[in-house]
Amino acid sequence: MFSELVKKTRTYRRYDRLKVVTGEDLDVLLDCVRYTPSAGNLQRIRYMTVNGDAATEAFGMICLGGYLPSEQKPDADVAPSAYIVMLTEQDSPDTNLAIDIGISAEAVVLAAAERGIGSCIIINMEYSLCLPLS
Repeated sequence: MFSELVKKTRTYRRYDRLKVVTGEDLDVLLDCVRYTPSAGNLQRIRYMTVNGDAATEAFGMICLGGYLPSEQKPDADVAPSAYIVMLTEQDSPDTNLAIDIGISAEAVVLAAAERGIGSCIIINMEYSLCLPLS
């Protein structure tokens, strides 16, 4: 049931390093995004996947638990095993784009929950999102 799926999409900030998100998992999640609505059907969001050793390196560039005190922030031992980075052109931000990003991010989170993959939406900079997964 959809309501149960939504309840499973809680935000994760600590991940099981033994659970590996594969390239196939990432492909399935991105395939779901292809079917999400886009204002004016402009499709202005691009996606980059990061997993394996690159995901380990990427952890140093993000901040999970931004509002947590330093001693409670997740460390590399509980880092995500993969990321989906949502990218847009710098000169294209507007309200419709922000809505499109939200819709796409939610589609990824729901698809991940359906596959038993935990996630968290992180806004690293204006109109760019990073979705750590594990």
